[in-house]
Amino acid sequence: HLLISGGTPGPKHIPALQHVYESVLQTFPGLAVDIMMVPLPGLFDLRRLDALGVNEFSINLEVFDEDIAKDVMRHKQRQGRQYYLNFLEEAAETLGAGRVRSMLMVGIESAESTLAGARAILERGCVPVLSPFKPDPVTPMADARPPRAAETLDVFLRATELADRLGGALGPTCPPC
Repeated sequence: HLLISGGTPGPKHIPALQHVYESVLQTFPGLAVDIMMVPLPGLFDLRRLDALGVNEFSINLEVFDEDIAKDVMRHKQRQGRQYYLNFLEEAAETLGAGRVRSMLMVGIESAESTLAGARAILERGCVPVLSPFKPDPVTPMADARPPRAAETLDVFLRATELADRLGGALGPTCPPC
């Protein structure tokens, strides 16, 4: 499949991104095209993209705890957690269960906050994806401690149990992803 991503664009980039999405979907019919992007207001015409054959959306919360999110991802979290959750729910209602995922980074916040995020994603018909945090050495979080393997495994097992109880599953479902 193909994944289209674009960082954290501004409103002025919306027309160009919309053109890319539609052009790729129309040029490669039948190819599983996923879109990973910040849900900017007005960016996605979910019904149109679904009709054009989009496979999945990845709308990544990354950090569920709002105070931590505001500290470590200020630009992305200006819209706030509820905006993301509302978009996830709308996208899942439009595209169908299992076609919208959201990544949470394990190790930046408490396990309980990450699990609360997984629950919120599952309750909206979406697929949580857990990704262990590994600090980039050229970022302000360079000295942050990544989660230990046992901590990551604990969150994964607890999230798997949660998903089973709620009738969902963790992602991604694509083996290379």
